[in-house]
Amino acid sequence: MRVVFDSPAEIQSATLQYQPFKMKSSNYGSRMISQAKLLKVAESPIEATYETILPVFSSQTLVRYNCILKLLNGGVLFLPHRAEPRPFDSFFVYNHEIVSLLPVLWRFDPLFSTLTGASQKFSGVVIQPSSVEQAVAYDGAEILNSRNGNKVKFLKEKAYLNNRTLNLIPEMPQEGLTAGKSAPFREDLAFWYFNHMGVSAPQTHWLRVIYPGNPGTQTQQLGIEQINEDFLDRIGLSQEAYLFKRNYVSPYWEPHLNEELGNSILFDLESALRPNLPLQRRQIIEQSIDQDIFLAYSIVSMLLTNWDGYHNNHWMYKNLAPGTLWQIFPWDQDKAWGYTDTTPFYTEFPLTYPITGTSPGVTRSPGPILSPLHQDATFYGQFLFGLRRELDQSFTDNFLYPEIEQRRSLLLSDLTLLEGSIGKTRTDRRDQINNSYNTIRNYILARRDYLLGQLQSYDPSQKPPFLRKAAFARRNQVLVLFERPLLPDGALDVQHYWMTPGNLHPSQVTLYLPDQVLLEFENPFLQHTAYILRVEGVRDAETSAPLTPAQARRIEYSQPRVSITEIQYDNRGDDLEWIELHNTLDEVVDISGWMFTDDESYPPRGEGYGVFREGSVLDGGEYVVVNLWNKPDFWRWKMPPSVRILHPLVKEEGALSNGGDNLLLFDAEVGGQLVDGAFFANYPDLCTEGESLEKVDELFPWGDEDTVDLNFRKAAVPLGFSTEPNENGNPLSTRGSPGRRNGTEITTHIDDWIFY
Repeated sequence: MRVVFDSPAEIQSATLQYQPFKMKSSNYGSRMISQAKLLKVAESPIEATYETILPVFSSQTLVRYNCILKLLNGGVLFLPHRAEPRPFDSFFVYNHEIVSLLPVLWRFDPLFSTLTGASQKFSGVVIQPSSVEQAVAYDGAEILNSRNGNKVKFLKEKAYLNNRTLNLIPEMPQEGLTAGKSAPFREDLAFWYFNHMGVSAPQTHWLRVIYPGNPGTQTQQLGIEQINEDFLDRIGLSQEAYLFKRNYVSPYWEPHLNEELGNSILFDLESALRPNLPLQRRQIIEQSIDQDIFLAYSIVSMLLTNWDGYHNNHWMYKNLAPGTLWQIFPWDQDKAWGYTDTTPFYTEFPLTYPITGTSPGVTRSPGPILSPLHQDATFYGQFLFGLRRELDQSFTDNFLYPEIEQRRSLLLSDLTLLEGSIGKTRTDRRDQINNSYNTIRNYILARRDYLLGQLQSYDPSQKPPFLRKAAFARRNQVLVLFERPLLPDGALDVQHYWMTPGNLHPSQVTLYLPDQVLLEFENPFLQHTAYILRVEGVRDAETSAPLTPAQARRIEYSQPRVSITEIQYDNRGDDLEWIELHNTLDEVVDISGWMFTDDESYPPRGEGYGVFREGSVLDGGEYVVVNLWNKPDFWRWKMPPSVRILHPLVKEEGALSNGGDNLLLFDAEVGGQLVDGAFFANYPDLCTEGESLEKVDELFPWGDEDTVDLNFRKAAVPLGFSTEPNENGNPLSTRGSPGRRNGTEITTHIDDWIFY
């Protein structure tokens, strides 16, 4: 053992302490600590090297060690310090005598030790991945008891498979709390199926687990990834978010991220989804819920009889940024594949359960989120058709049986090796594996038969084009999005759409995309007014299935006080970018302290942003140009004196992407309201060098991901003035209407004119 210390002038002597924990010995847990004097073998002004010879240790021994330094000033120092998360170092001695097809995990359960000079309890694990020979010591990891098994909490700087928590399920779980002998197999296969269906779920890993002090105790246990910050990183989601676990006891919504924000946001969502006003509930669903993920979650839960997963046993996630949608993650799937607390084989789980929470086999309070979702006609219709579709696609013996057989074969083959290692036959384990997977196989066939009987009237090839969303695109345009492509003949009939109040039909219908229609009306609609769009008679393009019954959506919009009406994001040469702001009101608007940013979060976290200086005021109806990043050579634009230019205080210099970006305008640097712009709806990449991007309807807000393209265009009119040349000798731009209403042309070309 070689140890190097800094500050050699302070050291009088050094001693190595070590404490071996022998996995194969009955004296695991011996508190005997040995010491060896460290001899100095080299020294320089900045460091000294010490060495000692350690004894030979038997295989599968974990050796923990630290150093005691006597200092010249009379002090004594333990290194690592006892306040460290792991106040020792360790190594694992292993001769690779365990042959396994699974990763091998050695458990070193919590024991008190005086290695640090005080009595402290430590635990740890060692893991050898199945694909490599090197066993890795995760010593200092906590082994904690949980409701069903153990949690291994790894140190932050050394996580297993990039997750700091591993849930270890016993080989033979307790009956009652779980599905007993079959629980790990049900859970493993259920999480795999959720992931296959596009619902982010924990990863699972079968492990060969070896217990301390007993070489004959080797088990096959399921390890389950914890839903936490590491899980979010793996699936590509931000930690700047809400993350709640739905419990079966108060507080029900248990926060696990940004806990200082509390859990009121989810109780607010519950309240918003409850009203007996279907159109209002549908609007909340569209604004708040990632419907594709919730649909997939609900379909899988119905196929697996995940009865507890409609009420609790799930997590909910939402990014902190306004306008983002809730997602759902499954949890605790030990009772999936037809197990209830009273029967191990429940296959007649009814389609109404997500709404009522009741069935002949199991009862639970209706889920506060999932029950209102299923009461929505569109969501429930999509749920039924999606369920029928999966009975032909993924929930079949042809698809599921090979996956089951792959897992069964792996565990049985590894079991043979395990039996050779411990020197005895594990008939109980072999029967557990075979019986559990046979039960799941039989459940799949019986569950399919039941659901096919319940869904006789649902032909998956005749799925209608469900109305997915409706949104204003301009003050007189509405974009309607369907779940499937439409048959053009019916989709273009103006009589199939009408808006109330007023019973107004559109003057024109355009098939904007195969699954989207754009409705144009004669006159603009009023802001802050709730309109109901009703649709009927449109048909699916492939099967001609009609959208029945008529469906409706509630839509409205608010005119921005100040509108971002024009953007120069790709001028020729250097980024002398500008935006145009328009006061849409007849009265003066003071924008002092207002903030703009091209970041996707508020407050900004890395991209450019600026604040308007004190005294920045817009007259009623006025257009102003903003020197976006307050460039000193902005004068090269040579805008006429009648165009007022604002030079903001830039807090973080940025640049708009020439291929599309987002832009946000808030009425305060912190804690303000969004005035115009969007977090994620990039402005369309419509312009080439020298053209500006214009709003078509200047009094309409920026829009969302689906409608933003419909209210922007590249400038078609000449600037009306000449710019100075850029660094390459070209004019900065030739197209745009800064400082005036979009699309208006200047009749006379004058280099330096007074007013438009």
